[in-house]
Amino acid sequence: MKISDIIAQLDNLGIKVYIGRQGEARLKVPELVPDGARSLLTELRQRKTEAVEYLRWDETQAMALLAQSLGRINHRYIAGALPWAAEHSPELYQVLKPAERRFNDAYRARSISDCRQAVMEYETAFNALIAEFQRSDAG
Repeated sequence: MKISDIIAQLDNLGIKVYIGRQGEARLKVPELVPDGARSLLTELRQRKTEAVEYLRWDETQAMALLAQSLGRINHRYIAGALPWAAEHSPELYQVLKPAERRFNDAYRARSISDCRQAVMEYETAFNALIAEFQRSDAG
């Protein structure tokens, strides 16, 4: 399993993995450790060096994540999908702004893991919008 998958699964379970002030991997764990977390935590401990490398802030990497995501979106985008969604599917359209804000917030916080998560959320939201447009008569 990729280290990014382990960290994402832990995040989904409410366990935050981050880099401490001394450059070490740190955990913020809820009072009650969720079911399924123990095996992931064990694997994370065994791959601590890899986790630290993954989580370290890298501005170039953060911008590359965004650029790559926008490139994939641009490749799939169908002209007219955004204006159509704004009018006919505002719930899909309105998901984009918070996803953009999450990336901006993560970037300002210098959190590469949060940038990755925000980019995935943004791309997922955009893909859902495009798919809905394709299913409509307009697409």
